[in-house]
Amino acid sequence: MSEEYFTYPTSLYLPVKPEHLRKISDPLGRVESFFALVPVEKVPDISVEDTNPREQNLKSPVSRKIRESLLQHDGNFHLLNRGITLSVANAAYDNKTERLRLDLDVRGVHGNVDGGHTQRVIRETVASKEWEEFRQSRIDFSQDVVPQYVRYEILTGLTSELLVKLAETRNTSVAVKDFSLDNLAGKFKWLKEQLPEYDGIVAYKENEKKPVNVRDVIALFTLFNIGIYPNAGAQHPIQAYSSKIRPLELFDTKQETYRALRPILKDILGLYDYVRATMRDIYNDNGGKFLKWESIDQRSVMNFHFDHALPQTDHKIADGMVYPMLGAFRFLVRENDDGECVWKVDDVRKFYARFGERLIRTALEGVRTKGNNPTAAGKDGALWDQLYNQVKLAYFELREIDEDRSVSVSA
Repeated sequence: MSEEYFTYPTSLYLPVKPEHLRKISDPLGRVESFFALVPVEKVPDISVEDTNPREQNLKSPVSRKIRESLLQHDGNFHLLNRGITLSVANAAYDNKTERLRLDLDVRGVHGNVDGGHTQRVIRETVASKEWEEFRQSRIDFSQDVVPQYVRYEILTGLTSELLVKLAETRNTSVAVKDFSLDNLAGKFKWLKEQLPEYDGIVAYKENEKKPVNVRDVIALFTLFNIGIYPNAGAQHPIQAYSSKIRPLELFDTKQETYRALRPILKDILGLYDYVRATMRDIYNDNGGKFLKWESIDQRSVMNFHFDHALPQTDHKIADGMVYPMLGAFRFLVRENDDGECVWKVDDVRKFYARFGERLIRTALEGVRTKGNNPTAAGKDGALWDQLYNQVKLAYFELREIDEDRSVSVSA
């Protein structure tokens, strides 16, 4: 059930025979656990939007195995599938009606914690044409059609903190990506609020059908994070390219340095698109032949998700070349009196248009020296250092040796 139709607070009911229900109290008196076996035909559509860290992918190997087991009509489903785990505010059983009432009061705390794939596969398979065909097949071969049940574990009294830990440990049949759990913990909340126009573009949870992964967004912001990689130092944010997990670890532990980037976050995302979209024209306008370089992929295209005004290109530029260039633009970031990051130039795109040819040439040469391997070039500290110094020198051409003064590119 989508968030649009699932409102809080609400109550749902599971039909459960008394002999199929057990209640266990927490020795410490914090959480009550109910274990129930429910006919698969009676599985309700319980919200997974805010309590389960991954989107459900019905084409995954896990989903296919769940469906195959379910379609056997052999009564073994509850033994072979680990079931569904729910977080609820309260649970109460009515012996007369043989129904278990579940109260879901708080969005983000109450709902499906684990077993989202199981719930969705059951909901979409039971009573389907395929379901009936398999059932009839057993009858045709003189085999018994045995009712299928699904196992429920229902937990009451979970706090939001305990819910996150529960999801971390329970969602292990397919490893839950770190960024999904971060999203569950609310660590991306402020970022979502800063970038509302990209809500339909950036995937904050595993298996979301959106074109950009939040991990890549964090990596781009890491390239410009002068709180972690100060311009006074000698380190470059190479791990923003070389490691999938390191930018997320930094985002997790050094939140304040990323929050400081708020004034320029959208500029950074737009610059990533702009640098790639205009690289060929800037290089060719200065007498080059961009597509002659072997490192440019002419069998693929590039689409731009942050700047929709940029048209699709008929070639693709590897991030191993783009990231060191963007990392060099870190020199153009400074901290203002309020502790927020701003640009040293009035228009960073014009800066790239004016000085980009020398950066592009350096990046292309850097990739060629690595055997036209952009991945190797993206991890080459010497290339990062060379590009950074070129941006620094270009800035000095605009402003005489005053590293922190804002200047006009058009001057």
